[in-house]
Amino acid sequence: MTSYHGVATLILASGERASGRVSATTGTRGGIETWSAAFAPDDPAIDVLNASDDCQLELPDGRTGNVVIASTGNLLGGTTVRLTLTGSGPAPF
Repeated sequence: MTSYHGVATLILASGERASGRVSATTGTRGGIETWSAAFAPDDPAIDVLNASDDCQLELPDGRTGNVVIASTGNLLGGTTVRLTLTGSGPAPF
């Protein structure tokens, strides 16, 4: 199992970019390697809650991975946005 915790950018299908913090891990399910992540954008004003599924997660070194937004939510009384992402294809970390 591999993990990455740190800064990342979520690139939305529209091309809009949301920088933030991510906690991502790989695992194995049914013999298939999978990866998922929790992402919290720095700017809650960016409309990531209504983003389509066709997104990418970009790490500071430029590596990217395709992601699907599995769930969204607001924390801390609605001031903090948190996304659960499911990776598609190879993990970028």
